[in-house]
Amino acid sequence: MMLGAAGVVLAVVIGISVALLHNSPPKSSATAEGSGSAGASSTASASVSPSASASASAALPGATNVSGMTLGGNAVVMNNHTGGASTDGKFVPLTAAGMSITWANVTVPTAGQYTFWVHYANAAGSTSQDPFTMTVNGKQTSQTINLQNWISGNTDWDKAWQRSYASVTLNAGSNTIALSYGGGSSAGINVDQLALTVSSSTPPWN
Repeated sequence: MMLGAAGVVLAVVIGISVALLHNSPPKSSATAEGSGSAGASSTASASVSPSASASASAALPGATNVSGMTLGGNAVVMNNHTGGASTDGKFVPLTAAGMSITWANVTVPTAGQYTFWVHYANAAGSTSQDPFTMTVNGKQTSQTINLQNWISGNTDWDKAWQRSYASVTLNAGSNTIALSYGGGSSAGINVDQLALTVSSSTPPWN
């Protein structure tokens, strides 16, 4: 009788073990589902967008000194103010009607909308907008770009460096972008760099 009881207990234990083996998911499957395919999927989707954006941004011209660009309307290169972003310490004042800076060979990988940036100094006491226009590939855009003095109360040109942007539509390949001063009552601006980015959320300067 003792042997029979032991046999019954052993059979019950074996039966429970078999049932557990059949009803529990394998650890490898649970790991693959929890941190393998799902984890890899979320990691991939999180990294695709930034890398694609970074790739597109890398294909665009970065912040570029205006001192080497084509100037019009008697605009000249100067260096009598500090604090700018240009690598050569130079800038171009746009202070009279007709003065312009033309950025040639602005190459982009695909046609579409991009963000055109201007790094400039404006220490005019008024915060009213100066009438600056943009011309893309020989055609003036319908919108202007606001290059007013955003730093309230500042009249020091060495500390008046700011940035502003506007959307432009470019062709795939090489483009030309011109920034022009239409004239007005304010003192104009000093421009030291122009830049292009994929969107306004990635400014080229701090």
